[in-house]
Amino acid sequence: MVNEKEKMLSGAYYFANDLLLVKERKEARDLLYEFNHSRPGEEEKRREILKNLMRPKGSIYIEPPFYCDYGYNIELGDNFYANFGCTILDVNPVIIGENVLFGPNVQIYTAGHP
Repeated sequence: MVNEKEKMLSGAYYFANDLLLVKERKEARDLLYEFNHSRPGEEEKRREILKNLMRPKGSIYIEPPFYCDYGYNIELGDNFYANFGCTILDVNPVIIGENVLFGPNVQIYTAGHP
């Protein structure tokens, strides 16, 4: 039996109100709240939050505020930088390579609606 998360990751229509998906989005929102409300000098705290949220493959730096759906579908290459206001709606995998710089308010949406 295919669950809603598997449907989501395959790009099929799924029910976003599935209990597991709701739980995982809430966990991501909690981490994002901590990240977005951290002080500018708390760089180590920010790095740890991002490591728990997504899959960085090296040195990354993201300026708060940052928003995403789940985080675990985001893979960032070494030497990645995102300026203020980045949003990545990651209901499907988002893979960004090395040496990538995002300007302010970059938005990547993998979400679709029937």
